[in-house]
Amino acid sequence: MARYVVETLMGCDWENCWTEGDEPMVFNSRDAAQEALDEFLEDVADAAAAGIMAEGYDPADYRVVELVEGE
Repeated sequence: MARYVVETLMGCDWENCWTEGDEPMVFNSRDAAQEALDEFLEDVADAAAAGIMAEGYDPADYRVVELVEGE
């Protein structure tokens, strides 16, 4: 069964920075990972619009990828 993670562009490299407790967050479907990412970016955009943050995050700095066995 394929599993997926959300990666964040950190400088020149993509990293899985999403965690649940001390463990990397892994999703059982691409759709679930994308839904979590979309919700996160919407929450950030709402916070920026409310003045809680200076600006939102660039969606191009995030991607959903299939987790390769052994990672």
